[in-house]
Amino acid sequence: MVNSEVAKEIKINRLDELYKRLPLDQKESTCLWLNIAGLKIHFFIYDNYREKAADFLKKYLKPFISQESTFPDLSLHFVFSQGQESSIQHSLWNQTIPRTYIQNKSDDTFYLIQRDFAAIHNRETHEIWGWGPQFGTMNSVTIDNFLSLCLAQAFLEKEALLLHASAAVHQGKALLFMGPSGVGKSTLCNQLADNGLPIISGDRLYIRREENTLWAYPSTVHIHGFETGDSRRTYTKYPIEEIFLLKQLNQFHYKALSPENICKDFLEQTLCFQPEFIDYSLHFQLAAHILNLSSLKFAEVSYPKNKNMLDFLKKN
Repeated sequence: MVNSEVAKEIKINRLDELYKRLPLDQKESTCLWLNIAGLKIHFFIYDNYREKAADFLKKYLKPFISQESTFPDLSLHFVFSQGQESSIQHSLWNQTIPRTYIQNKSDDTFYLIQRDFAAIHNRETHEIWGWGPQFGTMNSVTIDNFLSLCLAQAFLEKEALLLHASAAVHQGKALLFMGPSGVGKSTLCNQLADNGLPIISGDRLYIRREENTLWAYPSTVHIHGFETGDSRRTYTKYPIEEIFLLKQLNQFHYKALSPENICKDFLEQTLCFQPEFIDYSLHFQLAAHILNLSSLKFAEVSYPKNKNMLDFLKKN
């Protein structure tokens, strides 16, 4: 058993060992080409578990697999631990580290230490080298965390943010319901799916500004109760019509909001998954541009959990 400080030091030492071995022989790797919200990624997997892990990832990330082998925006490399440390159940991957631990290695390179993985990020080469347990059903959350954290700055540069929200499609437009954990996003997501609305997200999605339109893109994050390929889920991008701030009032409530009224909550729900190494000035600048798009509407809503939210929204 290792405690969190020991786990952190072990991860940094292993990253140093990995860094000394770079570049690794790509002949001993398996590569997946991904396209996530318009970001082109080459994802290399190394070592003994790569074929088994690649088979799992091809299923888990199937909607994001690209056939294009064009020059990527970013290259991800993941090296698996060996022996007992390859299991997500090993104590090395189960010690809580407050938020994400960042430590500079040089001007262009820094360590990114999380509970269930560790990585070296090189800003100059646009490469990220990760190290952690074997990918599989037991640790799909590790994959989601690795991708969302490591890709955060690259998405910012593509004018995209990861938003803590559920999202559904109504009449060809995306409706987003943002709010903190426990407010009812997933419950509403399942209710809207039962009403026949395609679901983009149950908890997190990418929003990306393209000229004067804000688009909703699915993230890789699993939606509770939905299997990969579930016909109720859509992986298509949709223009966003309205962003709702979801409140837990147990009654029907709708109040239109101005960009100024929703700004604080919007920033909270876009910053909650961002690691400390992002360019915050770029984040705030993009958020301001998004909130001032003339095509967007904002509102505060709540609903009784045993009542139909869709009927209420149609009336408003």
